[in-house]
Amino acid sequence: MLDIEYDPYASQDGTNQCYGLSQSAMVTWISGFAAEVKKKTGLYPIIYSTTGWWKSCTGNSAGFGTSPLWIAAYTTNSSPGTLPAGWPANGWTFWQYSSTGTVSGIASTGATDLDQLNPGFVGLLSPSTQQTTVGTPAQLRVLATGSSLNYSASGLPSGLSIDATTGVITGTPSATGASSVTVTATSSSATASVSFTWYVHGTVAVTSPGDQSTVAGSPVDFPVTASDTDPAPPMTFSATGLPPGVSISSGGLITGWPDIPGTYQPTVTAADSLKGSGSASFTWTVSTAPNQGPVGRVRLDLGGKCLNDVGNKSASGTQLDIWSCNGSTSQRWTYAADESLRIHGVCLTAPGKAGWKVRLKPCRGAAAGQWRLVYPRSVNSRATGKIPLTLVNPASGWCLADPGGTTNGTRMVARSCNGNTGQAWTLPAGPVKSQLPGKCLDDHAGSTANGTKIDLWTCNGTAAQAWTAEPDGTLRVRGKCLDVHAGGTASGTAVDLWWCNRTRAQQWHLVSTGAGVSLVNPHSGKCLTDPGNRTGNGTALQIATCAGAPGQKWRVQ
Repeated sequence: MLDIEYDPYASQDGTNQCYGLSQSAMVTWISGFAAEVKKKTGLYPIIYSTTGWWKSCTGNSAGFGTSPLWIAAYTTNSSPGTLPAGWPANGWTFWQYSSTGTVSGIASTGATDLDQLNPGFVGLLSPSTQQTTVGTPAQLRVLATGSSLNYSASGLPSGLSIDATTGVITGTPSATGASSVTVTATSSSATASVSFTWYVHGTVAVTSPGDQSTVAGSPVDFPVTASDTDPAPPMTFSATGLPPGVSISSGGLITGWPDIPGTYQPTVTAADSLKGSGSASFTWTVSTAPNQGPVGRVRLDLGGKCLNDVGNKSASGTQLDIWSCNGSTSQRWTYAADESLRIHGVCLTAPGKAGWKVRLKPCRGAAAGQWRLVYPRSVNSRATGKIPLTLVNPASGWCLADPGGTTNGTRMVARSCNGNTGQAWTLPAGPVKSQLPGKCLDDHAGSTANGTKIDLWTCNGTAAQAWTAEPDGTLRVRGKCLDVHAGGTASGTAVDLWWCNRTRAQQWHLVSTGAGVSLVNPHSGKCLTDPGNRTGNGTALQIATCAGAPGQKWRVQ
């Protein structure tokens, strides 16, 4: 039955008594509804309405005479009114509700309450796609409407059958595969059929990789495996709950760079083409990366301002500026062992084009995130009175640069290196590491006495190994400078610690060698050298002709 009359909520839904539809739109809607009911039941729906609403909202449409009619009359208007157009005044079966009056134009005699249905109609509800494990009992009831139905089925998986009386499919599938099943229900005068797919699959089991523990910013690469008792269909892997920055391939390989510390509960699922699937869950702990290098401010020679994380946040894409040095966490940088500059767990990253702004991005070991402190040999240091130390991205050859201003908030860019003060930086004090494994430039015994030898020692993070490369070209530790003894220029001349005196014996150019830097004393043209590439603690260092030997390659901080 279609109960359609005055909208009781017109004032609330902002429409009108006709639900906001025009007369023609209302007729179209009722026609569509009636056709759908006829299709599914074999009968047109009973229309329940009032004569006033019908005339007002359908224009007294005469197109629905095939539907039984139920006219409403209420105590406020006891007369139901004139019979709407389209329904004949005599000789038909109709439905009526009238509390007191009669319907004008209809004789008071005649049948007024006759239930007419389609006794032969058959309706079937199509089952959803079925999934069953081979060797496991299965049961499916096909839902139907109708009387005295007889059921049959074609295409059932091997081992299954249908009960002709109840329409229940039962059995134990004996082979894997995808079957196209058609179920038919028949009454005395009608037939209906539905079709669906039935998958029978093997048993899929995923082998847990076990609990994982990794460090934020470190790469991960490990496989997850699975087995299937039916080896024929290929399996596809997926996962939920992985740490940000990590993904799984369709073949089950987990790769990426977990960025955010935390504890995660991933679930890996393997599914075959027959809808068989299995899952395994595990715990993944991502810990904060330890400080792998010196921590502190990165100071620009121009204006003495510091490299600053705008907004003091770790969001990917955050820009960097300069600001008055204030010791805040937005200026607390770590120069890590992989030559990345890190803050809040993300890395300073070079842009894709010279002149564009540098930004913070996840630390994933990419070449764009490496910065090397070097001396640009194209610059005439005598003209400037300083030896600028630039932060160079080795992959692009661009330098971290102030585009021209000392105002707080000036955004930093990457551009061609020119050695001016807008590209001269001082990093926090830290070790000068030899290419020889585990060894560092060392102030012997931590002494501050003039003439103290500078030697090679196991890296230990003490103050005796906390060097600062200054824009004036000096390497400083404990308030004193790395010095070529007596200003000598011959190979084999020792280096020692001495008061900083601005002489050429204390000038050092950091020249990139690809795998690190050479520390070149421009006065002698010689390199800081571990003679014989020795690795013993206490080996005294000296200057020697630059030859690219391992004992002449260093990584400053």
